[in-house]
Amino acid sequence: MPILAIGYGAAGIGAERADRTLIYLTLRPLPGAGIAAAKFAAATLITIVATWLALIASFVLLGLSDAPAGQLPALLIAGALGSAAYCAIFMLLGLLLRRALLIGAIYVLIWEGAFAGLSTSAADLSVRFYTFGVYAGTLRRNDLVALDTFPAALGSLIFLVALTIAAVWFTGDRLRRIELP
Repeated sequence: MPILAIGYGAAGIGAERADRTLIYLTLRPLPGAGIAAAKFAAATLITIVATWLALIASFVLLGLSDAPAGQLPALLIAGALGSAAYCAIFMLLGLLLRRALLIGAIYVLIWEGAFAGLSTSAADLSVRFYTFGVYAGTLRRNDLVALDTFPAALGSLIFLVALTIAAVWFTGDRLRRIELP
């Protein structure tokens, strides 16, 4: 999921900036928030569909049809929220940084893959942690998270939605203020 989001999210606006075609989007009287929302919606839709296809295929191929009720919907809900958050973050990185794909890959592989797995305080700064909180809370499984499931699910949901909205808003605001050659 994060690797797909890096590709589609960072390329949403980052590719336009690298190709020097972003100026053509901003020449029209379109608000920066509208451009950011459209690019975010496209990247998120593609990432969610690809993530859901992979989740459903693995669910079927692994023979998890006898899994506890609600496991597949919980996976799909958490996958959609995580995909949206990752796309929003990487779209912002694509606008702000020239090497957004590289920095996104470093974040996913090193921070979320290594540091967040070793330290609980580092996990608090990873999207994966909150996506897993939504998954565990949707299943109402106390053994999957250290906190009670309702606050963990609700807090994770609020964090992911707030992070997504803030990143898309900041991208739109930055698009409005950016000086293009």
